Amino acid sequence: MPLTLPASLSPSKVASFTSCGLAFRFSVIDRLPEAPSVAAARGTVVHRALELLYCLAPAERTLDAALASLADSGTEVLATAEYADLALEDPGAFMVEAEQLVRRYFELED
Repeated sequence: MPLTLPASLSPSKVASFTSCGLAFRFSVIDRLPEAPSVAAARGTVVHRALELLYCLAPAERTLDAALASLADSGTEVLATAEYADLALEDPGAFMVEAEQLVRRYFELED
């Protein structure tokens, strides 16, 4: 059966091909879905928290508001079908690490 070649090759696709041809085929050619990693889930939770934060008026965008948004986003994101099968060894540690990322964001912005 002939395979459809990708329309373009990014540096990450080339790296994937050179490190493992089968992984390249599965992800780029066959387009098989990959389960999200814990790190990707944490990034999504933090990103959603910052989206919620930026829905507030500028004067209300405090660290406390961001941490409240983080709690809401953690519940919201982890309840989606995309993350339903995500196995968190320690959900508390997951949220502590997400909180550290939000705090670092505020350190960068100051």
